[in-house]
Parts: sequence; C-alpha cells; structure tokens
Amino acid sequence: MKKSDSFILLTVVVGVILNLGAAHIDRRFPPVSAYASTLLAAALLLYLCYRVFDGLLHYLRFGRYAVLIFFLNSKNQLLLIRHPYHKCYLPPGGRLSQWELPHEAVSRKLKEEVGVTSYELHPTFHNPPVVISEKVEDVPRPYTVHMEHRRQRNLIRFHYAFVYVCRFKGNDETLPRVADYEPHFFDLESIYNMPRGTIPYDDIIRRYEDILIQLGVPHYVDKA
Repeated sequence: MKKSDSFILLTVVVGVILNLGAAHIDRRFPPVSAYASTLLAAALLLYLCYRVFDGLLHYLRFGRYAVLIFFLNSKNQLLLIRHPYHKCYLPPGGRLSQWELPHEAVSRKLKEEVGVTSYELHPTFHNPPVVISEKVEDVPRPYTVHMEHRRQRNLIRFHYAFVYVCRFKGNDETLPRVADYEPHFFDLESIYNMPRGTIPYDDIIRRYEDILIQLGVPHYVDKA
C-alpha cells in the first residue's frame, strides 16, 4: 500500500471513529451535543497536524540515509540502472523507508529496481550471519559508509550512504526487464568509455575500482 493511500485510509478510519463517538455523546449527554461537532473538528484537525508533522520529521530525518549497492556478476561486472529521475547510470539504491534497516533496504531496492530476489552479500566485504544467542544475531554490516555532500532535497544538503557489495546466489541470472530502470552489467573498460556525464559521480567509479582491487581483479585499462 502506498503512503498516500495509507494516509487517506487512516484519515477515513479516524473520521468514522470520531463520528461514532460524537453520535454516542449526542445520545448519552444531550447538553454536550452542541459541542460535538466542534470537538469532532478539533480532534480531526489535531490528527491531521500530527500526520503532517510526522511526515515532515520523516522527510528531514530519514532522507539523510540511503543505501548504495554494488552488484557484481561472476565476471565482476558492475550492475548499473538508468535512473528515471536523475537520467543517468547509477548503481541500484536509494533512501531508506521509515524505520527500515539498511540491509532490509538492499533487498527492497534490488527487487524494485532490478527485479532480483536471489542474491547474497559478497563474503569478501561483509560478515557472515552469526546467531549469538536465541534472541541476538549479527546483522550484515555495510562495506563502508560515506557522506555525500549533494543536495537532493531542498532542506537536506547531505546524506549518508550505506554501501553494500552483492552478487547472485549461485549462477548468474538473466535480469528481468524492469520498467524505467534498464538494468545492465558493465565492465570497467565500458564504464571508462562512456560519454562524460553518463555516470555523473566519479566516486562511484573509484569505489568500483577499489572493490576490484580488493578482489584481486586486474583492472588496468588505458583510459586515453
């Protein structure tokens, strides 16, 4: 359910409950019935103010956190999508939803933007899942966390990106066609040969180079 649909549904439910409450007051306490409409309107207004404030808080707080996913195939090629908003090639990823953990956002973003559900975090860059006790277990730590000083929302001048390195679980799979995103694998030489601006941020290419270095993959390409 979309957030807008959820907001409308909750508003309707609250309105119905308040109307039932006002009708009950009208029957049981006739002297108060004259104020029932005013109380109903005030309660509904307070609820709407709360929802607006909660939405603004989410906009300001959770807009500062995102995931960036470097997804590799068996040839260590990098998965890029054509971002429908930025109109350029970027790794999958994006902002966290409210109360969402970073590794949960990785699963959601890969499913939404790439159509991949069978994957694993690359063991070279992430800790294996460990159950500490019946009630405690390790969660996958990100490969790194970096701060991006890029204004993507009017009130947010920077955000933190949790970086994860993923791969297929088992053999490579054919990527499904995902509307608007056009997922495709590229090797480093192909990325170097892309027209300027196709990948707008040099840090993405540098991070990919660092990943290849740690994997011991030859990546020396003549960029002249």
